[in-house]
Amino acid sequence: SQMLECYISALLPAVLTVFFFSIIRRPPRSTLSSSSAASDVYKRQPTHQPPGKRARIEPTLARPTSSTIEQHMSIAPPATPPIPVTASDRLVSRHGEDTVEVSPFMSDGSASEASQVVCHGANGVRWSTCTTNSRGTAVIASQLFVAVGCQNGHLLIMSRASGRWLLPPVQLKGGVCFLACTDSGMLAALSTDGTVSLWDMLKQDLVLESNAAHLLEPPAARVISLELQGADVVLNLGVAGRLERFALHRGLRSWLCLTDQTQCDPLSASSATRPEVLVSTMEAQLSGALVLGDCRQHERWLEYYLRPLIDLGPSSEPKLREVCEGLVGGQSCGLGVVGGSCPAAMLQKAIGMMKASTAFRGMASELGQSLALSGSNVLERGAVSLLK
Repeated sequence: SQMLECYISALLPAVLTVFFFSIIRRPPRSTLSSSSAASDVYKRQPTHQPPGKRARIEPTLARPTSSTIEQHMSIAPPATPPIPVTASDRLVSRHGEDTVEVSPFMSDGSASEASQVVCHGANGVRWSTCTTNSRGTAVIASQLFVAVGCQNGHLLIMSRASGRWLLPPVQLKGGVCFLACTDSGMLAALSTDGTVSLWDMLKQDLVLESNAAHLLEPPAARVISLELQGADVVLNLGVAGRLERFALHRGLRSWLCLTDQTQCDPLSASSATRPEVLVSTMEAQLSGALVLGDCRQHERWLEYYLRPLIDLGPSSEPKLREVCEGLVGGQSCGLGVVGGSCPAAMLQKAIGMMKASTAFRGMASELGQSLALSGSNVLERGAVSLLK
């Protein structure tokens, strides 16, 4: 009996352990019933989930319709390019004695998918090369290189002296429709998607890139030309029969709207035009000349600007004083004197115009004294700017 008690005491823990785990184990699917507590726990688990993967809660949102998807798509389908481009039969760019001509290759009486680039000098053909896989759509020649734009977005950079390719084709976002360059190595391109790019080809560096597609939103807007003036890219657009000019400022990295000079000539302005409107127009012209670094236009518009400013009387004294003090200090309109301009000459004109007005005679005498005291410095700055 003692040995039996020993066996029972030794086996009892193991039997109880087996019995306990047999009760709490998960029942098989076939034994599930609504009255079982273990069944309730089991039914809360996903019965269709593959082993080894966590359950994912599906949102109970309504399935979006096709119209809803189109309205909320972050990537819209490609739209029609804002600037259409077509390959021309003959493109010409002249620089000095050289004329660069781009024309399609002719094969069996029909034009091929490539264009021939020929440079004609004073004594005949200097060199000849060709594009690859696409027709030429734009060409520009500078003192250092020749740039040819193609319909497939390739921009080819060639040596002006020999026609040798200096770089592999530069792939732009769209077909090249307009090119502009300077002899200092700057090159600008406008592609069909509205992207304007400016490079320094000597440093092989992208200076600036911006999209001008929003400038072409009016239905009647069309690109007339692309220019490089001073340090900025100028885009000339034709909108409803008038010229609109936009300058891409390097520092601001934004498009500046330059007032159309043909629409706001003060000599042809009506006598009914309010002086305030005329002053605002002249200020736009002055700032545009400063942006472009155009000395002649700046002096011209400054003289036109002073006349309506003086006609406004004492209310315009802060603007008039700021302009004249800027000329005394060598900073026209507080934004800097345009290279090649003479601040002393412009200040003399301003003083002469103010003396004819009773409201500004005191300011004229004050500025005359300032000019007499610092006249030599002003004249020296004007001479230095002329030498530049």
